[in-house]
Amino acid sequence: MTDNTNTTKAQKTDIEGLLGADKVKPFYKRGGFWLVLLVFLGILFAVYYFFFRGSQGQVGFVTQPLTKGNLTVEVSANGTINPIRTVSLGSELSGIVRKVNVDVNDQVKKGEVLIELDDTKLKASVERAKASLDLSKATLAESQATLKEAKAKLSRLQEVRRLSGGKSPSKTEIDAQEALVAKAQASVQSAQAKIMDSEQALKSAESDLSKTHIISVVSVPSKPAGILSAL
Repeated sequence: MTDNTNTTKAQKTDIEGLLGADKVKPFYKRGGFWLVLLVFLGILFAVYYFFFRGSQGQVGFVTQPLTKGNLTVEVSANGTINPIRTVSLGSELSGIVRKVNVDVNDQVKKGEVLIELDDTKLKASVERAKASLDLSKATLAESQATLKEAKAKLSRLQEVRRLSGGKSPSKTEIDAQEALVAKAQASVQSAQAKIMDSEQALKSAESDLSKTHIISVVSVPSKPAGILSAL
């Protein structure tokens, strides 16, 4: 009986040896390895969540002392600039343009000279008007002197006639002198009118001379807001 039992155990051992039952299983086929791995991964996830993810959710603040400065904003773009206001300039005179002091989209100020016309002839006209005025003033002075002399002579003749009891000088001579006084007075009035005419001519010539400088009637800011064009 005992021999049969031992024989059966020996046969079972041989069968298990053939089947490989007595070999050690690899670590990744063991249930304990996967359990330990899961626990380790769980610990890593908990550390990541509480220490890394938690710190990312916090709000941070950066402080800076308050200072005052310039804010510069630069904008680059392509396109066509349209003026907000367009001013057209012209001249009452016709002539040759001697000089243009500005170009398109230049910054200009009110009263600045933009265009200069040739003023050679107009300057000559001003000088002629001045000479004519001086001549008229000289003529007036001469007429006034003649009038004064004629009045003085008439006064003497009248005094002599009064002292002579009307005998001398004759009435004709007195009348002739009175005519000379009237003529001298007319000459004075004519000279005065000539002076007024010469003054107006001088003002007109000076006005025309001033119009040879075409000036800006408005100011254009640093950024082009208008276009000035001369007609």
